[in-house]
Amino acid sequence: MAMIQKSKILITGGAGFVGSNLVDALIGTNEIVVVDDLSMGSLNNLPRSPHLHFFQTQYHGRRVHAATAEGVVFRLHLSSGSCRQRCRYHTTPHCDP
Repeated sequence: MAMIQKSKILITGGAGFVGSNLVDALIGTNEIVVVDDLSMGSLNNLPRSPHLHFFQTQYHGRRVHAATAEGVVFRLHLSSGSCRQRCRYHTTPHCDP
C-alpha cells in the first residue's frame, strides 16, 4: 500500500477479518483510527502499535467523536452486520436462523 503514506486513516469495522488485514497493510507509515463495536471483530485481530487508535463504539457517520475524526484524510467503511445478526430481527428466505 505504498500509495497511502503518512496519512491519518479512519477504518470502521477495522477489528473484523477484512478490516484488520487492511490495518496490517497500512499501519507501517500511517496513523490508523479503528472504530468497531466488536460485535463481529476482535481486538486480537489488531496489531499492537502506537500508530493505532481504537474506539469501541458503533460508527454513526458525522456523529463520530470529533477527536476521532480530526485530521482524517481517508475514511474506509468496512463495518456491517452479519446475516446472523440481521436474522435475529428480520426473517428473510436467504438467512439461516
